[in-house]
Amino acid sequence: MAVSISGKRVIITGGARGIAATTAKVLAREGANVVTLDINDDAGLAVANEATIAGPGWVRYFHADVSNRAEIFDAIDQGVDILGGLDAICCVAGVERGGQQRP
Repeated sequence: MAVSISGKRVIITGGARGIAATTAKVLAREGANVVTLDINDDAGLAVANEATIAGPGWVRYFHADVSNRAEIFDAIDQGVDILGGLDAICCVAGVERGGQQRP
């Protein structure tokens, strides 16, 4: 039995690069609608634009720092509102304590 993700609503943390960015692109290509959260605005917006152009699903980017509880809760609430619900969340972003923040 084939499983379709077309029309599914997904939030991905760390969506500006790496595994999370690729996941967002693949999900959108398969017809899912995605909200990505990250602190790297330029890369996050680029991923969202590229994935949305490729479609048929779409990706929206929000700035959100997963190390800031209030900020991430607010961003998830906004994402759920824009998506019209939530079917899945992919928590890919990491927090490096004591290290330097990478763009």
